[in-house]
Amino acid sequence: MRSCDVYAAMDRSHKLALRMWRSESIPDEVKRLRIVMAVCRWFFNAQVHGLVALTDKENEGRRILQDGINIRASGEKLLAEGDAVMALVDKYREGRKQQLNLTLLGFKKIQELRHNMEVGDDKIKRGKQLIADGNTEILRGKQLLPKIPLTERMLHNIRGLYRVVQTKDSMDAMSDGIKKLLLNGQPIATDTTLVDLKEVAEANDNAAFDMGQARAEVVSSKLRETLTRVAQ
Repeated sequence: MRSCDVYAAMDRSHKLALRMWRSESIPDEVKRLRIVMAVCRWFFNAQVHGLVALTDKENEGRRILQDGINIRASGEKLLAEGDAVMALVDKYREGRKQQLNLTLLGFKKIQELRHNMEVGDDKIKRGKQLIADGNTEILRGKQLLPKIPLTERMLHNIRGLYRVVQTKDSMDAMSDGIKKLLLNGQPIATDTTLVDLKEVAEANDNAAFDMGQARAEVVSSKLRETLTRVAQ
């Protein structure tokens, strides 16, 4: 999407340069190559100002992001192993205080269970630390990637695009009879026996659900952006 926007801005700037160069109403003092280039450069920059800026650190950001994902996955694996070990130990606990009974289990079994507890606790601690380290790396990698600025104008454009997609999806879910009724461009007759009211209700429910998802996605995006700024 960025490429097509940039090419469109370049095309408009090029057409402006041609109009300025060929126009007879513009004074010759203004129709100098240096002035035309400066005006068109300003016009181009004004059009692409709101686009996502490319960064020369994108590859590095993707590498750091993948490293963080791998580190977090290792931590989650260790945490699961530690929880599994502790769950096995908990099976031998009894009583209200959930303690190991030396009389019933014997000294050797108690020693084995205590060793397993130490191993499980160590895995849990290391797993949580790796998860935290992985999340830190993921955040650092994301900061190097191109970002869409969540300005009010950008959110307005996203909402507009989503409404178009949501309308299309809702119409695709309608029957042919309802589509013809909505698209024929004529007033709706009082006789609506050909319209399945159940299908109309389902279409309305789908539209409301899609719009709710859109609002949730926008709120989630704003929350992620706020948390990122706080972390910085």
